[in-house]
Amino acid sequence: MSHLAKPLRLTLEKLLAEEIGEYTLINGAKTPSIAVRADSERLPQGTRVTGMEVVVGRYPEQEPVLQYMQQPTSETWSVWLVGWDNSAPIIDSTQIVLDAYPGSEFQQITVPKSWGPVNQVKILIQNPWVLPDDYGDKDLDGGYFHPYLVLPATKAQIIVDGGGFVDPPETADQWPGKVDGGVIS
Repeated sequence: MSHLAKPLRLTLEKLLAEEIGEYTLINGAKTPSIAVRADSERLPQGTRVTGMEVVVGRYPEQEPVLQYMQQPTSETWSVWLVGWDNSAPIIDSTQIVLDAYPGSEFQQITVPKSWGPVNQVKILIQNPWVLPDDYGDKDLDGGYFHPYLVLPATKAQIIVDGGGFVDPPETADQWPGKVDGGVIS
């Protein structure tokens, strides 16, 4: 598995949290239907999927970028959004991913009815950004504004200060009270 496969999976899980469907494993356990798989891998026997499944390719396609004496590579990751029933929000989810990763391309794939999925989209993401390993939901606005994530309100005093333009920076900008749902008390 490539070094970015797991972080990309976790990032997409955060972006598409409400849209992701559910795996029902052979033992009856339920888990979000998002996975990292190679092209040749299929679902384990006995696993059922409802809603939308997200599949991140195990390995990216790499293309060298010729630049003087160095040859860094450009990575293109394949992400499939697979609708296993008509309730899967494929179009909305595709738009969320395209907004999060500008320059990405997508292709709607026609799937034979005998295969099981109702519809499918393949998204190609070039050199994706990913959330850091120590990422935790941070909320500075009470959960009222964020283009992709809905974050819960913290109900804790927060100091939002970019510092001054002098050296050492001045830090006198403090909120007068606690933040409760984005409202300063």
